Amino acid sequence: MNLARVFLPARQPGPQDGVVDEHLVAASDETPWAEIADVVVGTDAAGPAAARVRALLARHPGCLVAVAPDTGGGCVVGERHGRVRRFATGDPATLGSVVHAWVRAGLPFDALDGVPPGAVVTRAAPAPQAVGVPGRRAATGDRRRSPAPG
Repeated sequence: MNLARVFLPARQPGPQDGVVDEHLVAASDETPWAEIADVVVGTDAAGPAAARVRALLARHPGCLVAVAPDTGGGCVVGERHGRVRRFATGDPATLGSVVHAWVRAGLPFDALDGVPPGAVVTRAAPAPQAVGVPGRRAATGDRRRSPAPG
């Protein structure tokens, strides 16, 4: 699981400098992160990539984009509204993040040919799996003591 930040430069000169999109990316086998991810990257290699992408979108109704590596290189990316495309090159997680930013910006899915020139995708470090500090008890309420009588 990673938090991704994507910058897409403006396609035309104008008042908008570009698009910034932040979202959660998770592999399909990362429990529980895949259940809440915006972009789900398939880890199963069985069957055609397009079928795997459609299955991921059906299994994870909260994600906007699903992506799966394709045999022979490249990957297949699908978005929530049912459109699925094959990209000849690219890292699946990076392409998934770019497609997420592209679609959220309202740009036409069919106009995307890969990672656009000038696009920047950064990822935060994975979140820790455990919450809390080892050796410390979790706070369960106000543990202040009353003053001792006397």
